[in-house]
Amino acid sequence: MSRVLLTVLASLPLWAQAAPKHAYQALAQVPFTPGQGSGVAMAINDRGTVCGMWTGPTGAFCWRDGQLTELQPLPGDDNVFVEGINERGQAVGFSQSTVSFRRSAVVFIDGAAQPLTIPQATDAYASGFDNAGDVVGTYTARNGDNMAFVYRHGEVRDLGTLGQAIRNSSAAGIDNRKQIVGSSYVDTLTPLGNRQTRAFLYQHGAMTALPTPAGYGSVASRINERGQVIGRLERNDASFEDYRAALWDKGQVKVLLEQASDARGINNRGQVVGAVLTGSGGFFYEPGKGVRSLNDLIDTSSGWNIVYAQAINERGQIVGFGCKGDLCGPVLMNPAPPSMSWSGAGQ
Repeated sequence: MSRVLLTVLASLPLWAQAAPKHAYQALAQVPFTPGQGSGVAMAINDRGTVCGMWTGPTGAFCWRDGQLTELQPLPGDDNVFVEGINERGQAVGFSQSTVSFRRSAVVFIDGAAQPLTIPQATDAYASGFDNAGDVVGTYTARNGDNMAFVYRHGEVRDLGTLGQAIRNSSAAGIDNRKQIVGSSYVDTLTPLGNRQTRAFLYQHGAMTALPTPAGYGSVASRINERGQVIGRLERNDASFEDYRAALWDKGQVKVLLEQASDARGINNRGQVVGAVLTGSGGFFYEPGKGVRSLNDLIDTSSGWNIVYAQAINERGQIVGFGCKGDLCGPVLMNPAPPSMSWSGAGQ
């Protein structure tokens, strides 16, 4: 445990921290519908292509330069979910029938779902994608085990698990160095007898647990090209109110926000975005500058309320879920031109 460092990088409430004024401009991605639950932007690549969920017939879309593409399911299915996108504009997720609810892991190419063949799976979904076309995700085997996998050149490779009593793992993200992150059950039980979960890093053919403090479980969600991993810590036997957004870097874990939160997106500059689970705004973390509420970075007099963020690209563009009045849906936050920023704040 000497390698575990719990550092609270935001001891002040989000609203008390200095931030550039109007550093971002918020834009609706697809036509909003009244009320909550009308979709969310899930992923963005460096070219600015955004993919996410919406209230269209099949449930998912990709958008670029004002052009919307509705993602199509596999034959016989009627619904899709999108999770990630690479620089080639290919997205990953799953296709399913709302009658059987059986999911099939897919890659979306030119808007159409292409299946990943996993013969041993009764259910599968894809979560991450690199630029070479390697896909990571999770499938359910016929014996009920959930298994993290990587799909490469038409072949499926199981990544294994950290525990043996119950073999259960899931893969969430992959970088272009073939490093994979996710979470797995371990054999250790919580004081109430529940199975503990550990974030993992898979590289060079081996899965290793990421540092996690005593009394906590952990989940990893994404990794950047520098090997920095994000996710959350989970206090044993507690509710989501005890989740804490976390960053693993050089063998240490840091708490990014001492509020109920989780980290969902990271770029190669180490900028992190995510959700504050007990309030609105989400968060934006920048190395050396700490954590800010996303709503502190926009002009709220425009009527916008950013609820949470899902991803950030190398240009600093952020996507997630937001509302303008009673209209809610997928939102894109673009960095404002320098002339629109207040240079005296956050310096």
